[in-house]
Amino acid sequence: MAISGSKNPFMASVSVTGAAASLYSYLSVQRPDLPHKCCYLQIQLATSAGGVTLSYGNADVVAAGTQCGGTLSAGQLGQIFAFDSNLMDLDNFYVVAGSGTVQLNCTVVVR
Repeated sequence: MAISGSKNPFMASVSVTGAAASLYSYLSVQRPDLPHKCCYLQIQLATSAGGVTLSYGNADVVAAGTQCGGTLSAGQLGQIFAFDSNLMDLDNFYVVAGSGTVQLNCTVVVR
């Protein structure tokens, strides 16, 4: 049974384009009251992405995967765990599609 107003965990699918943007900018469209910081993040590039990749990293991430924290292919997922004293800021986690628009599935755990 879902608790009204609960954000934890928050799960959503977003459409990511070829222009680098913060993950928070995508997620806040669906959940405007989502906190900016999280203690766990899982992202999965949808299996429908085919040969298109998704790169993630800081604001200077590029679609070619030459400047990024990681690159996902269709169906792959990445997990990031934050420490108690240093939660991850979703405003500083950027994503960019290799080309076109791809679906990114997200699970976010906040406090």
